[in-house]
Order: sequence, then structure tokens, then C-alpha cells
Amino acid sequence: MKSIIFLLLLLSAFTATAQKRVYYNNRQEVIKDTSDYAHYEIVTKQSRKRIYVQRYNPDHILTSEGLFSSYDPPKRTPEGLHKRYRQTGELWYTEEFENGQRNGELRSYYTTGTLKRVEKYANGQRTEGACFAEDGTDIEYTAMERQPEYPGGEASLIQYLKEDVQYPKFALENGITGVAIVSFVVNKEGAVQDVQLLKDPGGGCGKEAVRAVQAMPNWIPGYLDDQPVKVRYTLPVKFNLESGRGRSRN
Repeated sequence: MKSIIFLLLLLSAFTATAQKRVYYNNRQEVIKDTSDYAHYEIVTKQSRKRIYVQRYNPDHILTSEGLFSSYDPPKRTPEGLHKRYRQTGELWYTEEFENGQRNGELRSYYTTGTLKRVEKYANGQRTEGACFAEDGTDIEYTAMERQPEYPGGEASLIQYLKEDVQYPKFALENGITGVAIVSFVVNKEGAVQDVQLLKDPGGGCGKEAVRAVQAMPNWIPGYLDDQPVKVRYTLPVKFNLESGRGRSRN
């Protein structure tokens, strides 16, 4: 009887710590060909609804780790303390989650390991923030995450679309209205790249929205911990017959 119980305990322990390795390409898609991948994850099942995920770059350096509530990446809900590392292996920042929202502290660090930034969150909203020099003295605060911005802000973006987007003749003559949704990347230099049409009301509206986005001037790039980063942005463009031109919709 004792042997059977011991065997069951071993099986339970094995199930609780079962691991699998998953490979991804640059589009965050799971791939089976491991000869060319962007990163891989070691997924450790801790319970029926909890997994621990460790992500590694192709040089096998740990870049992030933390607890989630699902195997499916799009549905993962972060929980507890998560850590992000630089590509060279040093700790970059930590953040705390509860029910998928930031709740607690976010801390970022210089490459030397010295504290650089502290932000406090409650239910996903930042409530406090402070930044420090490497010697520990207070410096001007900048947010950990800053989204890309069109030059002059949202009002200038709306004005650009009003002036640049032209209602396609076919759509105008046939009373076609609607919203074209365009996705694009603002790169580290602020240039618009990888423009994709996600929704097209037809009649040439989607094509015109893509053209206008591709013709945009450089944006102010997004930043993460004061470093410029690539950010994907989604922009809805409304085609309104009352004006005869395309307009942005907030």
C-alpha cells in the first residue's frame, strides 16, 4: 500500500512540474522548425490553471519570466512578480500583477544593477512615479512607457487626415461610407513601417487610408525605460459623405 501511495505522489509531482519548450518566429507565431526562430519559451505547468513561462533569445539568454494563467499566449493573464532581462542577461525591470493588471510596484534598473525608476500601480493605473540617477539622487521623472506620438499631437494627426485623405470617386458616387482600420509600426526612428489594412469599407476607401498612412511624416517614437522602441499602432479612418473626405475617428 505504501508503495502505491509513494508512486502516486511521484506522478503528482511530475505532473505539477511538467515542462515543454515552444519556439516562436518574429510574428509571435508558434513554429516547429527550430533552425530559425526569434525566441523560445520553457513552459512549466505548476497547476491546472497556472504556468510559469521563461523566455530565451536564440543565444539561450533568459529575457523574461513570470507566472500566467493559461497555455495559450493570446489569453495569458500575468500574475505576481514578473522579471524582464536585457539581451545581455542583466535584470532590466520587474513588475507586479494581479488578475492581469499591474498592481504594486514596477522597478527598472541600470545595467550596473542600481535602481533607476519606481512606479506604483493600483488596478492597472499608475499612481506614483520617481526616477533616480546612478548615484541614487532624485532626477526628473519620465514614465516607463511612452506611446508614439504624431508631431503636434492628436489634433495635428486629425488635421493631417482631414487634409490628406481624399474620398475615392467610386465610393463617393455609390454612397459607400464606413471606417477603414489601418495598422502600422512606428520604428525607433519614428518612421512608419509595415502598414496593414485590417478593415476595409470598400470602394477604394481602404486603399486610400493606407496611402495616407504611408505618406505620413515621421512620428515621435515610443519609449520603454527611456529607450526608443518599435510600437505597433492602430488607426481608424472614417469616410463621411457629409464632408466628402476621409476623417479620423477617435
